[in-house]
Amino acid sequence: MAKYISKIPDNDKSSLRKIISLNEEDAVKLIQIFNEAPVILNVRAFNQNILSKIDFLDDKDAKNLVNTIGSLYQVRLDLDLSIDEFVDEIVEVMNESGDDFRELLDNDIEKFRERFSKLLNVNALSLRTKTASLIVDHQIVYKSAKIISDIRPVFGDDIEQSPVGASLVHNLKVEYVENDELKYIHFALDDKDIGSLITLFKRTQSKSETLKMFIKSSGLENYDVE
Repeated sequence: MAKYISKIPDNDKSSLRKIISLNEEDAVKLIQIFNEAPVILNVRAFNQNILSKIDFLDDKDAKNLVNTIGSLYQVRLDLDLSIDEFVDEIVEVMNESGDDFRELLDNDIEKFRERFSKLLNVNALSLRTKTASLIVDHQIVYKSAKIISDIRPVFGDDIEQSPVGASLVHNLKVEYVENDELKYIHFALDDKDIGSLITLFKRTQSKSETLKMFIKSSGLENYDVE
């Protein structure tokens, strides 16, 4: 019985079937495309780079397969399993699924193991997955933000008269993820606060450029989210 994975989503099952059913020429081309891929941390950009080169699958199958390989890389990293251990786990789960995948595995088990193992040993995907995990390995991770600006009237003693003035209030809404749960918080800001944040971000941006130059001069690759 599988130890770590209880179920594989249907889309992923379909992609795993596709890995088995590909003819040898297309399977070799698929593995080569992944192996030649550059390290791109942005998931959409990385997937698009791969998909633009897959001309032997229809768009839906290609997209599902690329998404499946990417997600399984993350699962293997989270479980801290070797490639062989993870392949064994996937094979066992699929054998326990009770669908037609068991018959496919019985006929082509070694083909599946070989192809799947090679797809789990892609340098660009390994580095992208590890780097992305380091970036988000925090209790709280920023997701998005927006500012809504309001003009608020100021009334005098007689509220039936027109406002005597107005004030400008900015409301900053920050969305973040904490322990896999999406949350948000609001901050009231005035123009002075906005100015302070702009100064802070400009300083951080300059610091980032300096650190990127340091990384480059050290002979290291800069695996950063573009």
